[in-house]
Amino acid sequence: MSHGSVNTRRAYSLIELLLALSSSAILVAAMGSTIVLAARAVPPGDSASAGIAEANAALQRISDDASVGLALMTGSNMIAFGVPDYTGDGSPDIAVYQIQDGQLTRGDTMNDSDATVLADNVLSLTGTPGTGSQPYYRTLTIVLEVESVGPIRTTVELMPRPSR
Repeated sequence: MSHGSVNTRRAYSLIELLLALSSSAILVAAMGSTIVLAARAVPPGDSASAGIAEANAALQRISDDASVGLALMTGSNMIAFGVPDYTGDGSPDIAVYQIQDGQLTRGDTMNDSDATVLADNVLSLTGTPGTGSQPYYRTLTIVLEVESVGPIRTTVELMPRPSR
């Protein structure tokens, strides 16, 4: 009488299962701490570095308009440029940068209701013309002061005075 083959299937021991579980737990904990450290490295949106980036972007936008500006007017917390035709109506436009309720805005006219907000928490905006005579200055120093960041400045070369 033959008893057939005995099926001997080997199972994992308790020690092997505990070792696998503990090494998996260590890997998951390491990945979790890496994610937490990476999240702490990214500054929140209201930090000073975000304010600096926003202010620099606003200054770049003003500088871009100033560099092609045909004429310049400065006032209390306001800078305006006569710029080439952006709207396509065949006549030059006016780009007005001003502070309204702590926000730096860019509009096409004074008190433009559709003005674009460029920066928040702005304390002051000044434009100091360099050599030349109004409205055809050669350079413009722009200072933008933002809360918790302080003043940020840039100097822009303006377009040469048109010949008559």
